[in-house]
Amino acid sequence: GARLIPLAPSSRAAKVLGHDLDRRAHTLHSWLHQRHRAADAKPVAKDYRLRPGDVVLVDEAGMAGTLLLDRILTDA
Repeated sequence: GARLIPLAPSSRAAKVLGHDLDRRAHTLHSWLHQRHRAADAKPVAKDYRLRPGDVVLVDEAGMAGTLLLDRILTDA
């Protein structure tokens, strides 16, 4: 019953991941940008709201860089 949130380091990787999983995937940067908007009480799409039990999947994590992954982990 958990929601899967697929993330990838590039737009191309996000498109492939989304196609493979048959759901919308986001880039790491776009995800963090929208999450910061949500933290500032600005409107964001439902896709960008974290809920208890959500599973964040980072594809090609080795291409993302340690600092970016740390920001994703902290947010989750």
